[in-house]
Amino acid sequence: MVTIAVIGLGTFGSSVTEALLDTDTELVILDKDRDIVEKYSSPVDKNAIQDKIVENNRGIDRISQQIAGLKEEKGRLSERMDVLNSERLSLEEKRDALTRVRDINAELEDKQSQLVSIKAGLEKIYGDVRDSQQSKSQAEDRYKKALEEKGRLEKEQERLKESWNDTYSQYYAEGEEAEDEAAQDG
Repeated sequence: MVTIAVIGLGTFGSSVTEALLDTDTELVILDKDRDIVEKYSSPVDKNAIQDKIVENNRGIDRISQQIAGLKEEKGRLSERMDVLNSERLSLEEKRDALTRVRDINAELEDKQSQLVSIKAGLEKIYGDVRDSQQSKSQAEDRYKKALEEKGRLEKEQERLKESWNDTYSQYYAEGEEAEDEAAQDG
């Protein structure tokens, strides 16, 4: 059996697809307009799989954006550490703050690594569907699991941000108190 990909279902692509529907040709149809692709979903079962591939690619893009956000968050943590270092904190307070920042950085790097793994998993789904023509339900199950894991990681990331903000606020307040005491003593 010959497989033909029709990319774009404009005038030409629709005509080609219509002509090939009644043949013994396996069709893979791609178009940015989901409604047009769905028009051919019943006669050509592969369209539903291709539609899932497009949906998975969107998921990969969202996770890529989240990874970029984690990298930005890590940069902000480093900037905040610089602020802590410039304030008048005792050596022990600075060590405690540095240890906490390192712990948060390690956790954020772990979450980033997990998101990269999810992205790789989604890319594998894309390859599996394209190469082995696996069933639509299997692809949906794997995609749902990846999205559930992504949701769990987002909650964990939010918890880490809150923890960092609490730690930073605590050390910042202690630093201001120490400065006020030093000013009164001076």
